[in-house]
Amino acid sequence: MSKGIFFIPVYNKNKPYNEILDEVTQLTISAEKMGFKEAFYGEHITDKYEKIASSLMMIASVSQLTSQMKLGSLTTNLNFYKPAALAAWISTIDNMTKGRLIMGIGAGANQTDLESLDMLEKKNYEIMLELEGLIRKILISKDLVDLKTENFKVSTMKTGNHELGLGFFNPLYKSRDNLEIIMPALGKGSYNVKLCAKNKWAIAISNFCSDEIIIDHIESYLENSPLSKKEALKK
Repeated sequence: MSKGIFFIPVYNKNKPYNEILDEVTQLTISAEKMGFKEAFYGEHITDKYEKIASSLMMIASVSQLTSQMKLGSLTTNLNFYKPAALAAWISTIDNMTKGRLIMGIGAGANQTDLESLDMLEKKNYEIMLELEGLIRKILISKDLVDLKTENFKVSTMKTGNHELGLGFFNPLYKSRDNLEIIMPALGKGSYNVKLCAKNKWAIAISNFCSDEIIIDHIESYLENSPLSKKEALKK
């Protein structure tokens, strides 16, 4: 069995933030030495106990201290960001990790995070999915872009310049097109599980889930996935 580790992390609210980040960094290094295959980082921006505010920044930091483990965000809430900037950050981090990035996506489960961004009344889940498709198109673009969705527009057509190299997005590591997408799975009958199965994405079954719910997640994934059972179970 391959082993991974998920740094939620929950700490005493009075523990200095820099000490938490240092500890997570050192534990990541130790986990790779112990043979762990994956490390994931939680993310909340308004929480005294779960203090990692950017899993992507955490991955960028530990990318230079590891060489084998895959590094995953769990989750990067796509709806919190502008698509052009987020696509550029994902490209940067995937290149820093040399293709070891696993992209965890979400819409923001922490209500105070959503309130702080004035997003409580937004259709955040739908916006997240809209952004996933848009960011994917940006990352595989080879020329100036002109992309529109219901809520977003990303264009470099007006000011782009081929001669100067302006208006072009950097690709993923070695222009790969197999960036792994992962989403968390919580309750029984989880829509995330069905969505991931249909899209051949991976799921992270929460430590809060009972055995009964875990069985439900696995059966639901197999039922809705176009992959073979062997390939689906790897997800």
